[in-house]
Amino acid sequence: MKAIIIASGRGERLGALTDERPPCMLEVAGRPVLHHQIDALRFWGIDDVVVIRGHCREAVAGPDVRYVDDEGFAAHGALASLFAAGRELVGDVIVSYGEVVYHPDAVATLLRSPALGTLLVDRRWRRTPENDGGATELCRSTRDGVVVEVGRNLRPVGTLAAFVGLARFRPAMTARLFAGWERANARGDDLPFGRARSLRAAGLLDLFHDLIDRGDVLASVPIDAGWRGLTTARDVEAAHLALQ
Repeated sequence: MKAIIIASGRGERLGALTDERPPCMLEVAGRPVLHHQIDALRFWGIDDVVVIRGHCREAVAGPDVRYVDDEGFAAHGALASLFAAGRELVGDVIVSYGEVVYHPDAVATLLRSPALGTLLVDRRWRRTPENDGGATELCRSTRDGVVVEVGRNLRPVGTLAAFVGLARFRPAMTARLFAGWERANARGDDLPFGRARSLRAAGLLDLFHDLIDRGDVLASVPIDAGWRGLTTARDVEAAHLALQ
């Protein structure tokens, strides 16, 4: 099994914190976010880790990882950054955002899912003045955990949870991801993809929607806290609690 960490973005809302380093290298509990991620993955035997670099790539450093450089990161969204990994995106793959910390138990929950495609979600998440503002990516699922829709501003109806920023794709689903990307890329990156206005602007959530729209089934598996997305400086200050 392989893990691909998308660490190419700047994290605009983090302001000056990421002027000279990417979000994955911000320190939480005395160590870079990326190192916490690597530890959580390797705790469960996931030793093959690929990091996609972009913003301040020279500042990205992790123990025994491989790097892919996304030269065009500033001109496109997270989805194109993921596929900058090329044929690294094959087989049984965990995909992680670079600006999130998570406890090893969160990885264990993801690994237990038998589904071809699985999103890890936090069912205890609630919109508050601290996390409001449309930054949190949300997932709506059926009672048996089938993903219905994902987005940042979903109505609070049904089973709604926060997408943690961790997903797993087994080999058959990974192949479908790559085939879908190649079809969309052949049509041109100015055309809509998922819910994005263009393939160039698309993020990971648009990939999920493309799968759902084509009839593929994604499962959601819940955790209760144990993670923190780093969107603002306040998140960085609070993130160490997620690791306890």
